[in-house]
Order: sequence, then C-alpha cells, then structure tokens
Amino acid sequence: MSIKYIDDSFAGSFSESEYESLKQLLRLDIPDFDLDSDYLNHIRKYNGGRPVDKYFTARNGNVWSIDVFLNFVDTTKVDSIAAGHNVLAFFEEVEDRTSVHFLPFAIVGGGNLLCFDYTIGKQMPAVVLWYLESSKVESIADSFTEFLAMLSDESP
Repeated sequence: MSIKYIDDSFAGSFSESEYESLKQLLRLDIPDFDLDSDYLNHIRKYNGGRPVDKYFTARNGNVWSIDVFLNFVDTTKVDSIAAGHNVLAFFEEVEDRTSVHFLPFAIVGGGNLLCFDYTIGKQMPAVVLWYLESSKVESIADSFTEFLAMLSDESP
C-alpha cells in the first residue's frame, strides 16, 4: 500500500550506515533483530516524509494524525530538523523511558510516538502508540502493512 506525502517533505537519502548502526545496537538485546520488510521498503522510498494520508483511528476510537515519519539519514550531512527526526537518535533519546523492544518510527500529535513492538514478533512487529507524558502503550495494528491500510487524508 502506498500513501501520499507532502511534496519536498522528505529528509534526504536513506542511509544504509544509519540502518546498520541501528541493527547493531538493537541486536544487543534482540539478537535476530531486523526491520519489517514492508516498512524498510517504504522508508527507503519515503525517508522521513510528512504524509498527506496521516489520519488513523486507534482501536479505542481516538483519532490521531502523523506529524512526520522518522528517518534514516546521515545526521552529519543534514539540517538539525532532519537530524532530530532520525530513528536512531530518537531511539537513543527515549530508550530509558520505553521498552528496549519498542522502536519509534513516527511522531504523532502531542509528541507521542508510533513504535514497532518487538516483544511479540521479531520479523513482523506490531504497531503501538507510546504516550510521551505517561509512558502508556496502546495497540494500534498487528503490522506496518495493516497500519498503512488504516491511514486516510481525512479526519474521521
């Protein structure tokens, strides 16, 4: 499933070295860690974009919107905004407040984070919403592919 993005909202080229650094770090706790292949294909094409199709309804009925997908860019070669939205940088920033098995991939309203939950399935992680203020976690979708299918350009 492909979603629409705001023109020129991408962070830059996907950095294989940033991806490898993340894998090395996470494999310390999750030995066979790898990203969901659908997500990896998506982020390689739409690295750090701001989606037009940004609205989704959580399982509890709350409506959320994605501000930006986090990126895999070489943080030494981009502006501070793109560098600040780097997956590895975000993970390192919040890992002491979340489970090591949660990998942020997008920012939603209020600074809350969409994360992959690697506690259940390592090859096909679930998508959860992690609340910044309370550290509460809410299940959103069973996979990234299921999550993409939930996205709409209109708020329900």
